[in-house]
Amino acid sequence: MSIVINGTTLDHDLIWEDEFKFSPKNAIAERSIDGVMIVQTFDKIDGRPITLTGQSDYGWLKRSTVQTLHALEASGTFSFTVVIRGVSYTCRFRREESPALSFDPITNVNSPDADFWYYGTIKLITV
Repeated sequence: MSIVINGTTLDHDLIWEDEFKFSPKNAIAERSIDGVMIVQTFDKIDGRPITLTGQSDYGWLKRSTVQTLHALEASGTFSFTVVIRGVSYTCRFRREESPALSFDPITNVNSPDADFWYYGTIKLITV
């Protein structure tokens, strides 16, 4: 299945590298004055990281797609829809972990055209 960011379709071979490094639950544990352990558990409403990566041998994106993603990031748009394997998420770029977008060409050329291939990392977070 494809991956779509704000209507732009990406290579389906991108890897969601932190898909299983997030727990929707959180807990705070502390001791009361009499030594009893008190645990408060709560749901995380948002803040799930979505890091999509490609490498030199998979998950390539065309230059035109990379330019579209950079334009979206530069536009300052706060949130947008991301669809991964048919599931929709409302996300924003993780600008606090700069750069939110990082791409390299698959090989060095002087004048890459719109169909030239790149690979890299897209850092998102659910909101």
